[in-house]
Amino acid sequence: MKKIKALLCALFVFSLAFGQTAVSAFSDVPETSVFYDDILYVTENGIMRGSGADTFAPQEVCTRIAVAVALNRMAGSPSPKGDGHFEDIDKDCPCYDAVTWGAETGLLKGVSENSFEPKGSLTREQFVTFLFRYAEFKGAVTEVENTEALSSFNDYADVSDWAVNGFAWAVENGEIYGTEDNRLDPKSEVTREQTAAVIARFMRSLVMSYADFKALPPESQKMAFSSMSGMEIYELVSESDENWPVTAYDLISPSNAKETIVLYDNNGDLHFNLAWPVYGGFEPITIASISELSGTLDVSRDGGDGGYSLTYGKNEDGSYPNDSQRSVPKSSATVRTGTLDVDKYKKAVDTITEAENEDAAVTALVALGYTEEIASRLVSDYGNWFKRDEVSGPDNISDGAKTAGHEVESKYGYYGKTAPWTVGGLSLEGGAGQLSTVFSWGALCASEMIYDTATAEIK
Repeated sequence: MKKIKALLCALFVFSLAFGQTAVSAFSDVPETSVFYDDILYVTENGIMRGSGADTFAPQEVCTRIAVAVALNRMAGSPSPKGDGHFEDIDKDCPCYDAVTWGAETGLLKGVSENSFEPKGSLTREQFVTFLFRYAEFKGAVTEVENTEALSSFNDYADVSDWAVNGFAWAVENGEIYGTEDNRLDPKSEVTREQTAAVIARFMRSLVMSYADFKALPPESQKMAFSSMSGMEIYELVSESDENWPVTAYDLISPSNAKETIVLYDNNGDLHFNLAWPVYGGFEPITIASISELSGTLDVSRDGGDGGYSLTYGKNEDGSYPNDSQRSVPKSSATVRTGTLDVDKYKKAVDTITEAENEDAAVTALVALGYTEEIASRLVSDYGNWFKRDEVSGPDNISDGAKTAGHEVESKYGYYGKTAPWTVGGLSLEGGAGQLSTVFSWGALCASEMIYDTATAEIK
């Protein structure tokens, strides 16, 4: 049996519900349960949901309709093209689209020509057959090579002819296991916790390692990334050397990773990035050059010293706004605050741009009173800034300004109003303006272009 692993074919595109009930909140799923992790996996990904506000009903029999809806969500909740196939699925039923789509694609079969029996129990052989068809539908299975292995099970003869291929595939790939007395139990009913375990096992089997992903050619990386589910993207990024999108921003989760994390192509350099607006986080009409500013500004930053994105201004109550506005803000954060001397900043930029080369720029900055170490750091930052996605990549900040009908000088960096976010289940409004500076926060503080530094709690 041949199985195409996830990274080269479109296997899972999940419809992920933001804000699902956590397994820890299910009173009937203790952490000691062997199914705890599996139930967590499917509920976090929106494939299965609780039976009530705080229950999962793990040992209840799984219904045919529950699996039909799960398969539909795994495929991205596609809508059917035509009308329903079964008389016992009313158009007003929330499951109507899922069952109709499943019937159209051939994934789901009724108990008769006109009946699906949505509340009927699901047997093991029905379940593995539904899942097997889904794997075929998505290209994960090209053929089943060995069904004879099933003959080693004591009750092999009880397997219906239409379920043999599904069982052979499921057993060979470890999607299901035999019982302690070496039985397949094809006619036994499947519980909700067992269903969660099989689906979670199936999903996990498709995750590729970061090393294998990076070993792919660039075009294959793009194809692979586009085929991944939110959970696959989240796990791939988490284990990578580029894991900052999931470690630095606690509102990014498996539920919204597919929409909030992108594989960014900056002139052939592929890396993980946040899916901020194409114009770099600003509202295009507000983008302007920092050359227009003077005097001092209250500024803040949430994140590392190496960041070139700052917030300026304060809220009406005097507090600093969340500073992660061009990305996804944390639910709470300690931001760094200070005062930026804009004129001193522009003087440093002018000194670097007017120099013949980097060495001359360092010498000129030292003449202004900066130490050689800080001067070298400023020159290095200036060069690195122009390599950043939002400055030189496709759909950069200048491109964003052009969409609004105006040209903006990039020499000093940019400022403007923060754009709102509506992506991946997140609908967020920025609290202040944004600066994109040619020097990083750390360099600005070390050079005392930013002074009176402190911290503020943002929630």
